[in-house]
Amino acid sequence: PAVALLDSLVLPRVRAAFPPLSRLTGLSRWKLTAPLLPGEEVTIHLELREATRVDFTISAGARVASTGRAFFAEGTRAEPTT
Repeated sequence: PAVALLDSLVLPRVRAAFPPLSRLTGLSRWKLTAPLLPGEEVTIHLELREATRVDFTISAGARVASTGRAFFAEGTRAEPTT
């Protein structure tokens, strides 16, 4: 279930928002804090913190379901936006 959140929700949005980032190399601070129910509407917030690091939050309404950091290969870099 946790990997499904990453594969189906987080990574496709990272790749759409930051196309230079492609190969996931690691995760840290990944926490599952609340379950997501089938059919529940979710919001995914992404923040490019470094050229190869994206912090993410998955929420359902006001409830935070998961947070974490995704790291990508050094050869793929994105420029932080302000």
